[in-house]
Amino acid sequence: MISVLIIEDDAEICELLMEQLTRCNYLTVCRSCGSDALHWLETNTPSLMVLNYSLPDMNGKEFITQLRETHELIPPFIIAAEQGNEKIAVEMMKLGAKDYITRDRAFLDLLPEVIKHIEKEISSEGKLKLAREQLWQSRKMEAIAKLARRMAHDFNNILTGILGASCVLQKRMTEDKEAQDFLKIIIESSERAADLTAKLLVFGGEGESPATPVDLHQMITDTAALLERRISKKISIQCECNAIQQTIPGDCTLLQSALLNMGINADQAMDSGGTLTYATQNIFLDETLCNESSFDIKPGTYLQITVRDTGTGITPENLRKIFVPFYTTRTESEGRGLGLSTVYGTVKQHHGSITVQSKVGSGTSFYVHLPIAE
Repeated sequence: MISVLIIEDDAEICELLMEQLTRCNYLTVCRSCGSDALHWLETNTPSLMVLNYSLPDMNGKEFITQLRETHELIPPFIIAAEQGNEKIAVEMMKLGAKDYITRDRAFLDLLPEVIKHIEKEISSEGKLKLAREQLWQSRKMEAIAKLARRMAHDFNNILTGILGASCVLQKRMTEDKEAQDFLKIIIESSERAADLTAKLLVFGGEGESPATPVDLHQMITDTAALLERRISKKISIQCECNAIQQTIPGDCTLLQSALLNMGINADQAMDSGGTLTYATQNIFLDETLCNESSFDIKPGTYLQITVRDTGTGITPENLRKIFVPFYTTRTESEGRGLGLSTVYGTVKQHHGSITVQSKVGSGTSFYVHLPIAE
């Protein structure tokens, strides 16, 4: 639904505009001066602004100039001004105004028509912005994946030397108990580091194993049983397995690890308890949806796995970084921030896609799409 910010100091006109636009199924918000509108725009983004050029504290040009100082992209806007100010109209159109409307008797009736006229343009701009964001996200994740692969290979080379030398010393220094204890610490720490590099390689898209048929419904049931013994007793787990086609080609170990990681992530978001839901259904992704995805997926029938929690939700800032390796909002003792990045890598290895939706205070939902076995 199109949302409209009306910036108008005349209370009567503002009220009439809101009534008129509400009848036309637009969401409306009104601010009576430029400073109030700028403050509101710090935390909100309307689809469109209707701006009275002559405001008590600033004019339209000053308002747009100040808004651009704090916003890289500003919402589309329409300028409303008194009759006879054609010079203002030209000036504001140069600043990016979508249209200019005269504040006369026909103003109230004409505005909905003007908004309807540019509504398609607003929708197209929104789709273009989304496509650019998806392309940027895809390139960023690919760059991080390449860096992770290089780091993992270099680190593995170092660990090979450490583990090899430690094992040789362990065999030679059998009578020195203190040395044996230290060598055991070195070997165990190196093995944990090797596990970490294995996860980085999964994220980077390496280490693929031959695909075998995997029954996702059985795997979800097994995952829920494992989580029930691990996560908080205040959290209930629900399985809604509705997919008719439930078998996919894949790596059983990687897929179960991904389901567990998403479940553990949900557990950490529900300190006060809640519900964790695993749900499945079959959906068909057409060529348009595949082209719009940031993942390299092909049209066809997919198994959609939804992992949903009723937790605290994720802020937009953190949501953008959720799959980045080592990024975490938790303390160092609570995790390395690799769980969701390995989920991302696993889904990509299986030629699928993963998206996430979240709202602070309303929980989080992950949507995984995996191609059905032919």
